[in-house]
Amino acid sequence: MSHILLLVLCLISVEVLISTKFMLIFDGIIRIIKRVIFVLISKNISDHWKEKILPIYALGIMKYSLQIFIILMLILLIFTIAGFFYNDLLLLIMSLNGAIEAAVFSIGYMYLRNSFVK
Repeated sequence: MSHILLLVLCLISVEVLISTKFMLIFDGIIRIIKRVIFVLISKNISDHWKEKILPIYALGIMKYSLQIFIILMLILLIFTIAGFFYNDLLLLIMSLNGAIEAAVFSIGYMYLRNSFVK
């Protein structure tokens, strides 16, 4: 029963990640970090301009980080609620076999989903 529940929870988690556009949010952080690095190492940009733009970039990184945090907490909440009703599930998730199984379920589902939904 725990394995089936783990499969269902992994499918739900992948759907949450896809529906919230998690990878686009993560990509947004990467783009801002690249801009920050460019501004910091550029000798053509004055310190005055750096003082103005870096706090704006910091707010952007904070916004994206908060979105990622909320998405991950939602997934954790789903697993926690399910674990509250099925005690064996938490033991399975925290074991090495359970972690590998969850990874296989999630990656397999993403592969199948991308194969059929184009």
